[in-house]
Amino acid sequence: MWRVIGSKERVEHYVRERGGLFNGAVFGDSNDPGFDAEYGRPSWTEVASVVGLAARLSFGGTLAPPRSFARGEVVRRVALAGLLAHAVSAIVGVISLLVTQTRFPEYRVSDLDILWALGALLWVGSYLVLLADSRRLAAWLGAAALVPSVLDTATDVWSGGVSVATAAYRFLVAALPLLALVAFHRDAPTVRARPWLIALPVGVVAVMAAALVTQTPGAVALDWPGMLCVATVVAGLALLVTGRRGPWAGALPVLAIALLGERVLTLIDYSRFSAPDSQTSLLITTGLVQATALVLVTAPLVIRRVMVRDHAR
Repeated sequence: MWRVIGSKERVEHYVRERGGLFNGAVFGDSNDPGFDAEYGRPSWTEVASVVGLAARLSFGGTLAPPRSFARGEVVRRVALAGLLAHAVSAIVGVISLLVTQTRFPEYRVSDLDILWALGALLWVGSYLVLLADSRRLAAWLGAAALVPSVLDTATDVWSGGVSVATAAYRFLVAALPLLALVAFHRDAPTVRARPWLIALPVGVVAVMAAALVTQTPGAVALDWPGMLCVATVVAGLALLVTGRRGPWAGALPVLAIALLGERVLTLIDYSRFSAPDSQTSLLITTGLVQATALVLVTAPLVIRRVMVRDHAR
């Protein structure tokens, strides 16, 4: 059984006894009966420092080897794209509530809907402070934004509109950009904020326009997972047509696979919990088309990336 060492004395002990330099800085043999008695167990500060070192080595910054830096750039793109999607969704949610109240004053928005919508605005704060290079604050705001998201999903599960499996997967997808923030360590390059700042209002306008076109009182042809699928397919086609092989060529398949799982689970929920009418049939049909398009676009990207990596070796 292996565990974190951390301290200088532990490193020296492991190097002396085992002859391992790098592994000695990270792992120790807990089966050694005299080891704990002499050196004790590592503190949480030591554990955190080792985890931080592992992140800097795995997802390299500006001074890292090319392969480590490329891997870090991919993960950083996943974090930025995920937070952008959360921020756009939060702003659109608030706008939708305002429009609903204005156009249909007789319809009363529930207090819970207002609370969830306002709580989701924490994603906007997380996104903006990350662009301002406040990486730790971005993580805290994102974690706080997960709370209303989880409570909202739990309400859907309780009301019988969403399965537990879909709710759990939604949580993992929502948390994905927060997990990817591990690549924004002290050695990571500063984010070029301007393109990402422009992307926020552009995304809000695009989503609102798509909702006006595809969501009418009689039928909804494109839900939120569907919009994300369409955006990912368009971005993937652009990469395939242009032949670009930068960080997005690695980040987009990660995002596509995550979205594909959510798309499939939501389609299963539609078939299980929704009434078998024309609206449900429309959502399921368009959802199947979106899932198929995701697979057809993502597969060439993955194959091309694997071939490039093997050629580099």
